[in-house]
Amino acid sequence: MSAYATMCPFNGILCPPLHPMMEYNETLLNHFYSPRNLGEIEDADGIGVVGDPYCGDSAKVWIKVVDERIAQISFKCKGCPAAVAACSAMTTLAQGKHIDDAYEITDEMVAKALGGMSAEKAHCSNLAASCLYEAIHDYVFRPKKGTLPLDRGGPPPQKGPNLIDDQGHPVGE
Repeated sequence: MSAYATMCPFNGILCPPLHPMMEYNETLLNHFYSPRNLGEIEDADGIGVVGDPYCGDSAKVWIKVVDERIAQISFKCKGCPAAVAACSAMTTLAQGKHIDDAYEITDEMVAKALGGMSAEKAHCSNLAASCLYEAIHDYVFRPKKGTLPLDRGGPPPQKGPNLIDDQGHPVGE
């Protein structure tokens, strides 16, 4: 952990040093200072947006799907280093996976990809995984071009938090 200010990867402004009491491992810091897949996808097939009222972190994930695989994924995140790093790690876990397999990515898998997270920051991995779930949900349930609005083009995902159908009934339970 650096005690010196560093250049922010998002806007080029000098960032103050990280809080000395907060322990971040090297892998997490690498994902924070050099986030993977940062940005937007203009013609995304699915978009997920999640905010955490507990800490104020929020994230948005875009996915592009080809042959039911995540061909491209990107994110933007407003939050602490752990939240940014979790979103970055999540994108590397999901890239190239079949949407069913990407839907199986858990909070624990994101935290493990970062070399673990402190108990105080574990909720940040939830933000990333939940945002991915929401993007996949949007892809699955968004009407496809050339279909009627109620023709969803396939079955809904079977796992994930807070999924409901158009009538407000739980999906996958």
